Amino acid sequence: MQKAYNRYGVFLILVAFVVEAAQAMHHGLSGDVYWQWAAGRLMLQRGAVLHRDPFSYTLWHHPWVADEWGYEVMMAWAVRWLGPGLLWFFSAGWADLALMVTWLRLVRHDADWMKAGVILVVAAIALEPFIRDRPQTLSYFLFALTFWILAAAEEHPARLWTLPPLLWLWTWCHGSFLLGYTLVLSDGVWRTFPRLRHWGRQPAGLAGSAAGIRLRIGVLLVSVALSWINPFGWRLWSYAWHVSTSPIIRNTISEWQSPNFHAGILKAATWLPVMGLGLLVFRGRRPISPFQWFWTGALFLATLQSVRFLPYFGLQWGIPVMEGTQGMGFRRLRGSVVALSALAVSVFLMVSRPMVPPRQAAPSEPTGAVHYYLSHHLQGRIFNFYVWGGYLIWRGFRVFIDGRTDLYLQDHILSEYLAVQNVTENPNTWLRVWRVRYVLWPPGTPLATFLLAAPASWRLVYQSQNALLFRHVGSWGMPVTLSPGG
Repeated sequence: MQKAYNRYGVFLILVAFVVEAAQAMHHGLSGDVYWQWAAGRLMLQRGAVLHRDPFSYTLWHHPWVADEWGYEVMMAWAVRWLGPGLLWFFSAGWADLALMVTWLRLVRHDADWMKAGVILVVAAIALEPFIRDRPQTLSYFLFALTFWILAAAEEHPARLWTLPPLLWLWTWCHGSFLLGYTLVLSDGVWRTFPRLRHWGRQPAGLAGSAAGIRLRIGVLLVSVALSWINPFGWRLWSYAWHVSTSPIIRNTISEWQSPNFHAGILKAATWLPVMGLGLLVFRGRRPISPFQWFWTGALFLATLQSVRFLPYFGLQWGIPVMEGTQGMGFRRLRGSVVALSALAVSVFLMVSRPMVPPRQAAPSEPTGAVHYYLSHHLQGRIFNFYVWGGYLIWRGFRVFIDGRTDLYLQDHILSEYLAVQNVTENPNTWLRVWRVRYVLWPPGTPLATFLLAAPASWRLVYQSQNALLFRHVGSWGMPVTLSPGG
C-alpha cells in the first residue's frame, strides 16, 4: 500500500521538474546571459580571467571584478563543445537538480512521497520566475546540496570534507557563496552550544560531539582558505559583501527589491509556504530542529526584503513541515486521480506554448532594431536600455550600460543613466557628454516621449512593438565635461 501511495507521489515530482523545463524551453534567451556568455567566450579565447571591462564605452578598460567568471567559462565551454542545447541545462537543469536534492532532504525526514511531492511543486513555483542561464540558478543547487551534506554528516561525518571543494566552486561562480559559508558557520555554532543542541531534536552520534565540532571547525577553515585561491584573492569577500549590501543596487534593480505581491506566482510561492508553516504551528506533532526553524525564518524575512531570496526560501520551507508532520499525510486522496492530474498538468505545461530553440533571443530583446542598425551600416555610439545591454554586447556593440550594475557604480555611470532614463535632467546634457549618436529605447517610456517630442534633435529611424531607434540630428558641437548633477 505504501509503495503504491509513494508511486503516485512521483507524478507530483514530475510536475515540479516540468515547471522548470517549460520555463527554459518556451521563453528564449534574454538579459544578462548574453554578456556572461560573451565574457566566457572571451576568457576561453584569451586563456585568462578578465580583470578590466571589455564591453562598454563608458568604462572601457576600467577595473572589473568578474566574480562570476567560473560560471561564464563553464557555460561558454559547454556550449562550444556540446552544443547550444546545454543552455537549457544551465537554466532548468540546475534548478531541477536543486529540486532533486531538496526531495532527498524532504523524504529523509518523512518517507511520504505524496506530501514531499506537493512541497516540491510549491518549491518549483518559487524557482520558476528566476530560471535563466545565470549563475544564480547554479547557486540554488549548491545551496540545497550544502544543506543536504550537513544533514548527511550527522550519520557520516566524513562527508563534511566534500564541502571545501563545493564552496570553492561556489566562490568562482556567484557572490551568493556568502550564503553557503554562513550556512556552514551557523551549523557549527548550533552544534557547539549545548543549549542550542538540546532545544528540539539533539544531533546524533559524532555530529554533536566534541570531535564533530572540531571536524566542522577544520572544514570551515579549509573552506575559507580555499576561497582565497581565485583570480581576485581575499578581496572577493569584501566585493561580494559590498554588492549584497549596496543601497543603490537595492533601490535600482527589481530583483533586489521587495516582492510584487500583485503577481499571482509570487503570491503562491510565498503564501502557500506560510499557510503550511502556520498549520505546522497548530497541528505539528513532533519537535523540529531549531536550526531548520532559524533558516526558514531568516530566508522568509530576507525574501520580504529582496525577492531574489525567494528561491532559497522555496527550497527550505518544506523541511520543518516534513519534520513536524510525520504521520500526517494525504492517504485519503485517490492516487490515480493525483497521478492523472499531475500528468495532464505536465503535458499542458510542455505543449501550451511553442518551443523556442535554445539560443534564440526572447521576444523582449531588440532583435529587429539591431538588425536594422547592422544592415544599414550605421555608425556611432548607442545609448541603450539597461536590460538590452547584454544582447548588444553579444552582437558586438560597446554599450553605455548592461547588467553588471556593480561595475557601473564607478564614475557615477549608473546615476547618469538613471538621470537620462527618468528624465530628471535634460537627457541631451548627458547624451552630449558621451557623444551619443543613437538611442535604443522601449516605447511608452518618459525618455521615448521626450525624444519623440524633439524631432529637430532626434529622428525616429526604426520602430517595432518593443523598440525604438532614434538618431541624433546634426552635430553635438564641442565636447563638454560635467560632474553628476552639475
